[in-house]
Amino acid sequence: MQGRVAAFYAAVRRIMIALDLAKNAFQIHGAMGWAVVTRNRVRRDKCLSA
Repeated sequence: MQGRVAAFYAAVRRIMIALDLAKNAFQIHGAMGWAVVTRNRVRRDKCLSA
């Protein structure tokens, strides 16, 4: 019984770590995406104003 509980908690911890890593990766990816979008928008604005 105790082994099953320990295994369950180990699985939950593994899922939590995986979710945390995924969240961090998504935030980094999202920041990069926003940087690219912003850069493209600035470039387009310069072209329009030129």
